[in-house]
Amino acid sequence: VRQWPWTPVLALGALTCPSVGPAVAPSAPPADGWGLERRETDPELVEQRLAKLHKRPFDRPQWRALEKAVGKRTLARRLIARAERSPEDVALGILAARAHLALDEPAKAAAILEFHAQRAGHHEARMFDLRIDALVAADTPDGAIAALRGRATTHPDTRSRGLQRAYEL
Repeated sequence: VRQWPWTPVLALGALTCPSVGPAVAPSAPPADGWGLERRETDPELVEQRLAKLHKRPFDRPQWRALEKAVGKRTLARRLIARAERSPEDVALGILAARAHLALDEPAKAAAILEFHAQRAGHHEARMFDLRIDALVAADTPDGAIAALRGRATTHPDTRSRGLQRAYEL
């Protein structure tokens, strides 16, 4: 067995030099409350997920995680209450519409989406599709067909897809 000549030097360096040795991770302050493991129902985690969902209202994984953590009805009630407190917030309007759809209230969802349609911004296409789904679920295909025809005249790039969907209704 061959020994390397620098082995004793490394061992001596590890004993005398404080920077060499096992790294110790800094710990969080005791008031922080963040542990390695958290339950899905922790209020901080739920609020964090709600904030993420507010930034991206069509985020399905966050929606499902929140439904699993607090339940469908509780999530819907929270989102509807937040939207009622901030009626001009488009993202909360989308979330409230999704909540109404989850509660089998598609007519309310369609009305909310129609209210926010002018301020939709980059959510316009997805909001429109969600509104059509809500109108169909509310058993008002005439409203959905009228909306699809109207969109076909204002958005020629999606005309064929919209008219095809209207025809299928």
